[in-house]
Amino acid sequence: MATGLGYASQMGAIRETVFGTGVTAPLDRIPFLSETLVDTVKQIESNALLGTPGRTNSYLGSVPVQGQVVSELRYTNKSSTYFCGSDLLIAMAMHTQPHATLTQWALAANYNTLRLYNDCDKFFTLGIGKGVSVWNFISCFISKMTIEGGADENIKCTFEITARNINKADSPITLANLNSIAAVSGRAVTFLDGVLRLGTGAAALTTTHRIGIKKWKLELDNKLSDPDFTTFDSATTPASSTNKMTILPVRNGMREVTMEIELARYETTVGQAMEGYYTAGTPVQADFIFTGLDTDLATAATYKFSLPHLKVTECKSNIGGAEYFPQSIKLRAFRGASWTPAFPLKLIDASTAIVDEFAVEFDTERTAQLY
Repeated sequence: MATGLGYASQMGAIRETVFGTGVTAPLDRIPFLSETLVDTVKQIESNALLGTPGRTNSYLGSVPVQGQVVSELRYTNKSSTYFCGSDLLIAMAMHTQPHATLTQWALAANYNTLRLYNDCDKFFTLGIGKGVSVWNFISCFISKMTIEGGADENIKCTFEITARNINKADSPITLANLNSIAAVSGRAVTFLDGVLRLGTGAAALTTTHRIGIKKWKLELDNKLSDPDFTTFDSATTPASSTNKMTILPVRNGMREVTMEIELARYETTVGQAMEGYYTAGTPVQADFIFTGLDTDLATAATYKFSLPHLKVTECKSNIGGAEYFPQSIKLRAFRGASWTPAFPLKLIDASTAIVDEFAVEFDTERTAQLY
């Protein structure tokens, strides 16, 4: 008898191109920590008054499929044609355009650039090996993404997902598909791999702009529509159950990008500068660069998060007792050129200014474009 064991579980993902059509043979292994994806089968109860206090029946309604996947951020590792990392899901959350359009190679290295895209049109098949069977989540959209960490932690990514439907019977991704990428592992990105720099843009960010922080969080909210259900349309027939699956999710509002940092201690130089940015509404820019130097990597690997247009929206330094107290700062990211600093943040090849709320660049073993 097969038994579901967490340590034996595997997760693979592959981009789809047709909504509702799952794809087999993923090339990407997701280093996940937990998941809460579930199908909620709605029961429609009858309230008819038929001379008895007992309900007589219920009927099947819609089946929304939602939940979270929590993974480690890893310096993507390659084995043969397979990869292990979270960069594919980050690209799906950002709806990065495929191929050369927004994927940039620079400096004859493996620098790969992920940039935000206006349309929410990137979705994927997610296969989770649960021991008993492989559960397939078809046409997954990422509504929210949170990347965060603190001292003595690995950086983790939380993806809030809405899927069109679920297949719990090994299709299209099979156990053999997941086993084929099982040899790929990679190294986790730790919080202390990182260096945060923040400044007003009056000068290029350098080592003098480094800020020692204790916690960091970056959050993208795509404002994706909730699962929505309709009667059969021209693409479905009454013999199918597709009207119990959500129609195509769309962006349903203006996306939001925020960053939060916590300073271990409220101190003069940085603390008062943050308060000044807050009260004056001063625009700032920031980047957070992680570099992995461990010997399990063939070469040093890098992740870079750049936020070119930020404003401080909250700045707290509350006292909770006799001990020293921290300072917590929340910042909101904006898009566009309403603020043009003397030294705008640019992509790693130093040629293209970043206009979106943020961009992600990485130099890892990802030697092929994501999709």
